Amino acid sequence: MLSHGFSGAAEIGNRFSYLLGWSATTGKIDGWVYQGMAETFVLDETMRKRLEAANPRAARNAVARLLEAHGRGLWDAEESTILQLQEIYSDLEDRLEGAVEVGR
Repeated sequence: MLSHGFSGAAEIGNRFSYLLGWSATTGKIDGWVYQGMAETFVLDETMRKRLEAANPRAARNAVARLLEAHGRGLWDAEESTILQLQEIYSDLEDRLEGAVEVGR
């Protein structure tokens, strides 16, 4: 999907929203699904940087949905994972809002 640039990255970000929606309405999404998505697209720095480069808002959306899932009790992530996600979200938010340089 990332080979499609901005729109492919947007679709990846959308999948995090879809996952959260399915989980909230059905209660049938196991925690390992969230964990796998977090590890693949957000916690893996190389992949996250590719996602950010293609569409930084999609990267922020992915992190936000993971944090929301944890906050709603849909994903029982380890505290260290949540702290890492919060740090990543804060960094993305600062860069998107222009609080720090994008090249940081």
